[in-house]
Amino acid sequence: MLSRKSILLIALLFFASYLLFAAVTLPAQLTWSQVQKQLPAEDVALTQIEGTLWRGSGQFHYQQHSVPLSWRVRLAELLRLRAGVEVSLSDPGLQSKATVSLSPAGTLRVTLDGQVHPARILELAQFRELEIPGPVRLEQLEVHLQGSHFSHATGNTTWSGGTVRSILPGNHFEIDFPALEGRLELEDDGPIFSIARSGDDQPILQASLNENGWARLVLMNHLTRAIDLPWPIQGGRDGTIISYEEKVF
Repeated sequence: MLSRKSILLIALLFFASYLLFAAVTLPAQLTWSQVQKQLPAEDVALTQIEGTLWRGSGQFHYQQHSVPLSWRVRLAELLRLRAGVEVSLSDPGLQSKATVSLSPAGTLRVTLDGQVHPARILELAQFRELEIPGPVRLEQLEVHLQGSHFSHATGNTTWSGGTVRSILPGNHFEIDFPALEGRLELEDDGPIFSIARSGDDQPILQASLNENGWARLVLMNHLTRAIDLPWPIQGGRDGTIISYEEKVF
């Protein structure tokens, strides 16, 4: 005869199995219909939903933009306290993939890989007065965030260069850019992204984000030596041409 403890254990295992089965088979469409009611933004939507809460896909819409979205829950990774919940966004026009994953320990991991076409970025930003050739290659750009603390930042980008044209009314110009390389790394204050001429250690531009939510963009004096500009630019004594800061969160 089974003891009371054995009966309780069997009941708990049955209940846990039932919850797991429900999570695996629960239609994602049903879940999203409940989630969307709680969203304050009316311009966020998910359509063409397929699959379950455990694994599925759909079309994510924000304002006038639309990109394919997929998600999956990896039980084995969750049991190891790793990033087991994964959401991916991909844009055929960008030919890149953004992956956001969250571990049970609360570490948020964001990864970008593939290539980005500047023309597509300008199209999404509705800025059509600038022409930038060729794709920018993203090589495993990855940032880890634990609460408000950045714990990891790595990755590289490459661009083959070319002629950038402005067709702004009254401000037409062309600039021949050399090949450029970007490097993402972690410093004491947070991640910093540096862009330099290929084979050159001195950056021409740096973008950084600290743990207090301040983003900083700096255009360096070395830009005037690395690139043949169509107009004279006076650099500052501190080694910068322009420095701009804004609080983003």
